[in-house]
Amino acid sequence: MKSSWSRLDLLVAGVFALAGLLTFAGSAHAAGKIRAVTTITDLAEFTRAVGGDLVEVNSLATGVEDPHGIPLKPSYIPLLNRADVVVTVGLGLEHAFLPALLDASRNPKILPGKPGYIDCSRNVEVLEVPRSLDKAEGDVHRSATRTSISIPCGRRR
Repeated sequence: MKSSWSRLDLLVAGVFALAGLLTFAGSAHAAGKIRAVTTITDLAEFTRAVGGDLVEVNSLATGVEDPHGIPLKPSYIPLLNRADVVVTVGLGLEHAFLPALLDASRNPKILPGKPGYIDCSRNVEVLEVPRSLDKAEGDVHRSATRTSISIPCGRRR
């Protein structure tokens, strides 16, 4: 599948992710790393690339699930409870699973609106906003703004 992200899109997303991570660089654990949890594997790779040795990254998704409905697993709760930041795609991609996980984590640092909640769609101009997302109209991705991201990687680890 060809990525819909241009180099400029990746640069903008990188700046937002870096700004979010650097916010916590000074307040992270004295000898530890910034603990980041991402919703999808592409964001995990991007966070590792941006944060380098300063971050410990875990992804809720493994890469085989439908990113719209990542299953709720009990093992996610302690990850989110100890996280310094959570990195999301945004634009409603995580609406089916993330709110319940954030609530169960009881970690006020990573709630929406807090510095530890990094929404990669923030300040991104959304094009072709649909009037409705009714599945009766067919595949919502064909007519709606793409909320799924695929970051092309030249090489995989």
